[in-house]
Amino acid sequence: MKNAFKKILEYIIPQRIALQVGSRNTCLMDEEGNIECLLTTVFEEGKEHSGKYLCAGGFWCHTEGSYRYLWPICRREVCNNLEASSFFFKYTFSRLFHFKPLRIYSSVSPGTTDIDFRGLVDAVLSSKQVKKASFVFEPIAAAIGMGLDIEKENYILDIGHTSSMFSVISNNRVKYAHDIYSPCICDEVLNALKRVMMENNIRVSEGMLLRILTTIKDKEEYVVHGTNSVTALPMQFTITREQVISCYSPTIRSIIDRVKSFMKEKKLSFSAESPLYLIGGGSCLAGISKIFAEQGINVVIPENSDRVIAKGLHRIAMNKCNYPIDREKVVFREVKSFKQVRNARRLLPLYD
Repeated sequence: MKNAFKKILEYIIPQRIALQVGSRNTCLMDEEGNIECLLTTVFEEGKEHSGKYLCAGGFWCHTEGSYRYLWPICRREVCNNLEASSFFFKYTFSRLFHFKPLRIYSSVSPGTTDIDFRGLVDAVLSSKQVKKASFVFEPIAAAIGMGLDIEKENYILDIGHTSSMFSVISNNRVKYAHDIYSPCICDEVLNALKRVMMENNIRVSEGMLLRILTTIKDKEEYVVHGTNSVTALPMQFTITREQVISCYSPTIRSIIDRVKSFMKEKKLSFSAESPLYLIGGGSCLAGISKIFAEQGINVVIPENSDRVIAKGLHRIAMNKCNYPIDREKVVFREVKSFKQVRNARRLLPLYD
């Protein structure tokens, strides 16, 4: 009887879900703290059935004929394709939460404009499961996820798949936010790694290159399986960790130079009490802390640095923060209907 009553309540009382939307990866965390990491992709059928979406979020379905990948969310969590984004959220929520009502706590980049914000909210609220959505700036959610005191001044650098955002937070709000690196970081790193492969006459897929970047951290060398670009025969090539680090070192150094320039402009400085916190997928690269140390910057990389935003959103949703927070300042927008979205004002006037 108790189990039956509990199941009925699950379909009446909305579940609190933390949603970290990214351009390539999306993290969902349920009330128990279980994280589901998904590819932010949508599969669409090819020429024969154009415009028909098949599946999303990495959930695979067997199909006949051709299909293609769509990336509905582009850099800064802006909806590149509103229809595909709506399908992504509807499909993902229904597959993971079985049509249960949801109370969403989501993050948004400090540089997002009101128009971009409306597109994201429209896509999230397009699912009938979502009864209410609350939005928190990413640096604030990351600081809470790391257990930092957001009343004090903290420096956070989010190195994502497509862009890097440097933020200064204090007094429960984002004081400064600056887009440090606009080009697609992942494309630059992959192209540099691809050039190393071409010099050794080996041709590999993009998936293999991404696998090298994500696994070389725990290895001294990696055996690459590919095709010989001259003979078209299968071949192997061993790439060392130092070779991989040299591929993304110029990009990271360029980011460091822009951080230093911005700090000098705002008359700010790092110290032992106020280090630079690295988050995002780029913070998981091998040897990245050493590159920052060579430039004289003390950095701290938290555990599971690519998921601290989702962890912070979960703490806000479940009221499990390490210290009391001002929710009216932390949660900058709560939306129940599209009418509230239309009346939204610009999010961050202090954005640089």
